Amino acid sequence: SGSTGTIQLFGLNNNLSSLTPGAQLFLSTAGGVTATAPTTSGYILQAIGFAVSATEAEFQPAALYITLA
Repeated sequence: SGSTGTIQLFGLNNNLSSLTPGAQLFLSTAGGVTATAPTTSGYILQAIGFAVSATEAEFQPAALYITLA
């Protein structure tokens, strides 16, 4: 509580690093961005966009998601 943050819903984010251009992106279990889809039971699998460059991602969250069993 008392913390602030930024939430991005769509569009280009150029404040990232170490991305592989063209890679599909997912939320990481720590709340960041990763190219590795989660595989742990109970986690949500949802594509959130793709890497445009090593430092930019186009956020286009998928409307569909699944909770892993």
